[in-house]
Amino acid sequence: MGLVQTGQRGSETGFPLYPKFAIPGAGAIGGFGEADLAIGYFSKIAQGQSPQVLCEFKAVRSALNADQKRKGNTRSPVRQCLDYLSFARRGMISSEPILPTWGQVTRRNSLWRAEATGIPNNAA
Repeated sequence: MGLVQTGQRGSETGFPLYPKFAIPGAGAIGGFGEADLAIGYFSKIAQGQSPQVLCEFKAVRSALNADQKRKGNTRSPVRQCLDYLSFARRGMISSEPILPTWGQVTRRNSLWRAEATGIPNNAA
């Protein structure tokens, strides 16, 4: 039995989690940006996947709203996620059945703690 991604087992038509979701134009210099995770309904056979939530995960000590100290990309994680949302919506109209609407920016241990212990992120 081979390994499969979460949400893909038993679904012949689609899945809810899409890691490393590529977004045209959302990169630091206009190329492809890559959200760490997209949440929505993704078809295995249809073109034009549209997420509802785009997630950006950072290291434990990262300042989420401060500029990053990287060559060629100083956007804060929050700005990065907002750019992902903006570019993922390009060419869509407000009456689309699914629009990229939500962004989640978090430190990796916060998400893990909530998942592993059941403690809400703001309670830890």
